[in-house]
Amino acid sequence: VERFGNDLMVVSQDGGVMLVVAGERSQEKTSRNIRAGSREEEVLALHGGSCEVQAITGGRNIVYKDQGVAFRIRDGKVVSWLVF
Repeated sequence: VERFGNDLMVVSQDGGVMLVVAGERSQEKTSRNIRAGSREEEVLALHGGSCEVQAITGGRNIVYKDQGVAFRIRDGKVVSWLVF
């Protein structure tokens, strides 16, 4: 596990990246230009509606298993995202 000062965490195993997590303070973007602070509508427009929505305390997760990306949403905005 490597943590970077820009609120980014990378999990690797045997030289390969397994997971990338961008937290609330990160300004890193996904390949479709989604980052913390992006609106939920942007996520749905750029990634489509074929997703799993998981209710969590204080918000929800939008998971695109086929795309290998998930977003944590609070108050209609992305607070973190991960690529798996």
